[in-house]
Amino acid sequence: MYPPVFGALLSDVALVWQTRPMSTTIGTPGGTPERPAIFFDSPEEFRAWLVANHATATELWMGLYKKHVPERGLTWEQAVPEALCFGWIDSVAQRIDDDARRQRWTPRKTTSTWSSVNIALVEKLTAEGLMYPAGIAAFERRRDDRSGIYSHENPGQELSPEAASRLAASPAASAFWEAATATYRRQVIHWVLSAKQEATRERRLTQLIDDSAAGLLVPFQRYGEVPKWAERAADAARAAGGGEPAQP
Repeated sequence: MYPPVFGALLSDVALVWQTRPMSTTIGTPGGTPERPAIFFDSPEEFRAWLVANHATATELWMGLYKKHVPERGLTWEQAVPEALCFGWIDSVAQRIDDDARRQRWTPRKTTSTWSSVNIALVEKLTAEGLMYPAGIAAFERRRDDRSGIYSHENPGQELSPEAASRLAASPAASAFWEAATATYRRQVIHWVLSAKQEATRERRLTQLIDDSAAGLLVPFQRYGEVPKWAERAADAARAAGGGEPAQP
């Protein structure tokens, strides 16, 4: 069932949707020439953009103001439910300046990972009649092996004693690992242990050790800006005889 129409605005949006592939009239362009973005004043304005573009656009770089900005407009927390309604998901974030960043949004793929939080949120949005057909279809396509698998949803995992000994045998890798945040360690341990094949687990463990010794994040963590803790961990790895600094 389609949700209630937001007056004449969405009627106009529907006409735009039919006549051109992507509306440029919704949202406020901003950012920089190198990192352009579209800023939205409210969840309703972002929803209007999705109504017009969700079926034809391949991505959106959304501008988001940081917490210290007095009039922030749409926030990430407000954007997530709207995106879920249309089967879209956020991914990479990039700094624009001291006041804003931009976030990439795209239609979900069949292999997309669904967090337990978002699964529960979709159920709530469905009960409220806010889900669009595209969002319902994306939710129904989700795979069991890609649902509720984030490391923070699977607490208590640890490397095997043998794997932990191998990591500890490298002073540089051990220094980086010990300086890493608990969140990073949980995510990486889950990444290593979640591989179905022993050969894949071995390859991931080797990469973890090699990357840590070199002062690097593992590949799936290399997006956006390098966290400050990773820079400090890379310094610790180098002090212990490791190689290159942390890289995005």
